[in-house]
Amino acid sequence: MRICCCPFNCPTFFSVVAVVGVLYGLRELPFYWWCGIVLPIAAMYALLAEKTNRTAVYDNTILITGASSGLGRALAIEVSKRQCKKLILVARSVGKLEETAQMCKDVNKNPSFTTVIETCDLNDVQDIKRLANKVNSEHGAMGILVNNAGAGAWKHIEEHTPEDVVAMLACPLQAGIVLTALLVPEMIKAKTGHVVNVTSLAGMTAFRGCVGYGAARWGVRGFSKMLYWDLKEHGIGVTLLSPSEIEGTDYFKAAPGKAGSESHNKIPLLFQLIGKLGLNYTTSGVAWAGVNAVENGWSIANVPWYLAHLSVVVNGMVPFFIESSSNMGSPGKRSAAVAAARQQELAAPLAQS
Repeated sequence: MRICCCPFNCPTFFSVVAVVGVLYGLRELPFYWWCGIVLPIAAMYALLAEKTNRTAVYDNTILITGASSGLGRALAIEVSKRQCKKLILVARSVGKLEETAQMCKDVNKNPSFTTVIETCDLNDVQDIKRLANKVNSEHGAMGILVNNAGAGAWKHIEEHTPEDVVAMLACPLQAGIVLTALLVPEMIKAKTGHVVNVTSLAGMTAFRGCVGYGAARWGVRGFSKMLYWDLKEHGIGVTLLSPSEIEGTDYFKAAPGKAGSESHNKIPLLFQLIGKLGLNYTTSGVAWAGVNAVENGWSIANVPWYLAHLSVVVNGMVPFFIESSSNMGSPGKRSAAVAAARQQELAAPLAQS
């Protein structure tokens, strides 16, 4: 029985009241009081934020999955600029990997620099095992492993097929865990290394129309958090790279293997506003931020930092405030016609049986 008559649910209402009340109460404080309150909190955040081991890109061996395009390609180019020694590029498309390899050679002037192309279907555990065995035997311990590969359309729960769900969890979540488990033993032997897990700010909050994709990204964040503590005793660094929508990619294009324009239309108004203000990073900007985090020993790199960190802090304190803001407006709302068509589609096999 609904007993609350306010326009928001109770947690949201009290969260909003708390935020407004704090801001209102501090409105007349002198500037030095503001500094006295804000600066210690900022300093504590900087000092107590989880740091991890620093790992230099220079003269190191690096493996990047999903390196054929988008952020994976940008990460490969960024580490090449910083003079890594060997770069292992992993994806399914040989042609696109060759393009990435050439771009990396163009920016890395070290004559001993080498690129290695490895094709792998990261949805297939057996193929991941084959890749890991080859990498371990031919290249030894990775200096940096970047679990970047992953895709998936944004859908409501009833729009998902079983195949959707399996594929979306297989890559990035399953692939990242399996590949890391198979390559980390060599890192432990070498007593060095770094694992970078790429997720999305969709894994930081909750909103409608993004169930499978969002859950997979939440899973990657959880995996990275657990891995951080699991590998800490071995001196292996772990960094979570978590960007908002990235400008200049074909992720939301209507093409096979891409999320499509329907997914883009489900992006919350709050996130769309960030894009309209021109505050989203390009692939090269996100790559730069992620590699900086590795070399400076940050366990989390939220991009763009000037909005993402604030959102994460507020979300941790008053989660319903961010979630309610993310669910304002029409994006992600169900279309009655689409829902009805999907129900008929799902009912057809049952009727035949």
